[in-house]
Amino acid sequence: MADAVRASMTGRAGGALVALLALVVAGPAGASGPALRLPEFRPEAITTVDDAERALRAAEAVRGGLPAEWAARRRDCAGRVMVSACEAEVARDRRATEQELRSIEQRARAVQREHAARARSALDAERLERQAQSQDERTQEAARRAEDQRERARAHDERTRQREDEADARAQRGAAEAQRREARAREATERDADAEQRAAREAANRAAYAERLRRHEAERAEARVRQQAREEKARRRAEASAEGPSRGAPSAGPGTGRSDAQPNGADARRP
Repeated sequence: MADAVRASMTGRAGGALVALLALVVAGPAGASGPALRLPEFRPEAITTVDDAERALRAAEAVRGGLPAEWAARRRDCAGRVMVSACEAEVARDRRATEQELRSIEQRARAVQREHAARARSALDAERLERQAQSQDERTQEAARRAEDQRERARAHDERTRQREDEADARAQRGAAEAQRREARAREATERDADAEQRAAREAANRAAYAERLRRHEAERAEARVRQQAREEKARRRAEASAEGPSRGAPSAGPGTGRSDAQPNGADARRP
């Protein structure tokens, strides 16, 4: 019975001692836990890409030394009276440190993602702007080409119209010139015909005048011949009349009668 009481008292004393050591190891009530490893890189302080890159490099450096630190602390706990409490503290510090590093890394990566998203958004906006600008330029270029094509079409139509007008003008001038040539040809033909008619009339008039003159001259020559014949006949008669009484003309015989009659007959046959 006495042994049981002593054992009970010894157990209660051991429990109290363990509880006291746990309070000593844990520190006073309401303690805030282990100190921050990277207080300069609190998540709310990481706002830029440069901050994020520096925070990630610092977290990586801290994380790289943690395994050796945890191993050293666990070895240190092995030499203490309350090994479990010490290892519990090490585990708590490890979790807290891991949580701190994760928070820093998450915030840093979130800032990087946000920056990348903003950069992509800016690039997308710039690309869209370039596309819109390129589309506007293409639209303007298409409009300019269309206007140039319309202008060339108008110029071609104008040249075609001018050529057609010039061709019409040349055709009209040619027709007018042909009409003038025909008129001049008709006038020349009429003049030639008139000239031929006048020449024919003049020739006919000259021929008629020549014929009248010839007839008149023939009539005058015939009249002169008749006049000469009458005068010759009268002269012979006069000579015969003058010779008869002066010479005492013998009686007319057959030969004498023929001799006198022959000149008279010859005179009668003269023109």
